[in-house]
Amino acid sequence: MQKTAAAQEVVTPAVESSGPEAAIDPLAGAPGAATPQIFAEQVRHLYHLSRAGYFGTAINGAIVTFTLWDVVANALLAGWFAVVLAVTLTRYLLYRAYMAAPRADAAAESWANRFLIGAAAMGCMWGILGTALFPPASVPHQFLVIFIIGGMCMSAAVALAPVKRIFYGFTLPALVPLIVTLFLQPNTLQIVMGVLAVIFTIVITAFAVEIRNSVAAAINIRFENAGLISRLSSAHRQVQESNRLLASKIESQERVQEALRQASQKFQALISASPLPIVVRDASGLIERWNPAAERMFGWSEAEALGRMVPWYPPGQEQEGD
Repeated sequence: MQKTAAAQEVVTPAVESSGPEAAIDPLAGAPGAATPQIFAEQVRHLYHLSRAGYFGTAINGAIVTFTLWDVVANALLAGWFAVVLAVTLTRYLLYRAYMAAPRADAAAESWANRFLIGAAAMGCMWGILGTALFPPASVPHQFLVIFIIGGMCMSAAVALAPVKRIFYGFTLPALVPLIVTLFLQPNTLQIVMGVLAVIFTIVITAFAVEIRNSVAAAINIRFENAGLISRLSSAHRQVQESNRLLASKIESQERVQEALRQASQKFQALISASPLPIVVRDASGLIERWNPAAERMFGWSEAEALGRMVPWYPPGQEQEGD
């Protein structure tokens, strides 16, 4: 009787790798330069960062109106403040509409354009403050106007930085008229203030670029991390499924091995209990099994017969008994 050994095959689960990731430009701020998903996230940041600006705009407008009352034409000043409040209220309602609307990536461009209209309108109102409402005879009031407009533009460098065109759409209409007005003043002090305003414009523009790049890079990293987590989760599920299949195979193999062990025990018991002499040899002719009946018939014990050639054949003639 020849013995056979069963070989076990271990299957290693293969983890599918995702295809090449879409290239994302972290410095982009408009569709075409960034993926729709990244641009939609930039627009979401834009709306969220603008919340405090509505309240600040109304407060600054009230301060300017109160301070410049009787310094410039009151009717023009009151009309300017009424338009500021109307534009601010409209922008706030737009913010509420955006927060209540479904967040679809395809609609981000439309929401960005609506925000741009409101920001540009508000920038023009600050530009009017720096021209039509600029107090030519009062230097302290001029400083107040410059300080208010500069402060609003500095806030815009943070709040409007996520989308480049919206930042410029607010800042340029607010600062350029003021700079032109300062350079048209006859005094050297106003011209120096105009030069400082130009430098200030360059500085806040550079600052806005850095803010925009940081926001875009953070959004990019967030989406990359989300993609990595998704791939790791998929790989984890595949490993769990492979482990489940492997455990099932092992359990099935253990059942087969147990059945073979029990069958072997029954076979050995049948050989031992057989009244007929049974001798089991391997491929080389050596004795592997020698039951009690063989002991009684041939006189050799099992210990004496195991591992030897059949004792009743002369050397060289063992194959004649096959």
